[in-house]
Amino acid sequence: MQWINYRVKVTITDGRQMVGNLLAFDKHMNIVLSDTEEFRRIKAKRDGEPEREQKRTLGMILMRGENVISITAEAPPPPQMRRPGEGLVIGRAKQEEKGIIGSAPKQAPAGLAPPPSLGGPPPELPMKRPPPPGFEPPKSN
Repeated sequence: MQWINYRVKVTITDGRQMVGNLLAFDKHMNIVLSDTEEFRRIKAKRDGEPEREQKRTLGMILMRGENVISITAEAPPPPQMRRPGEGLVIGRAKQEEKGIIGSAPKQAPAGLAPPPSLGGPPPELPMKRPPPPGFEPPKSN
C-alpha cells in the first residue's frame, strides 16, 4: 500500500518494461497503472548495429499478475497526491507531536461506529471454548 501513487517500473515476462503510476493491485499482483509508457528493446538486424529501445505511450492499463517479474519504485508521488504523514522525513519527536506515530487509534465518529452488539461477545463472557468431546488434558507426572 505504501507504493500507491508512486511512479513504478514493472518488468514483465516477455522482457518489456512498463513505467507508470501505481493506482491499484490485488492479491494476485494484478496491477493498474496510469500514464503508462512501454519500453522494449529491439535487437540489431545486422552485426555492429547497436540495440535500440522503443518507447510507446499506453495510458491506463490493467496488467495480469502472472506476467509480472519485478516492480521497482522510480519516483515518489507528487506532493499534492501524498497522504498525510508521507513525504518529508521529520524527527520522531515532531512526528509524535503531529500525531503521525505513537498515538492511539482514533475513534470513529458517533454515527459510524458499529453497534456494541456486532463487535463480538460481551466483555463479561469468557473467551474460552469448551474442549472437544473425548478430550482429556495431559496428565502430569
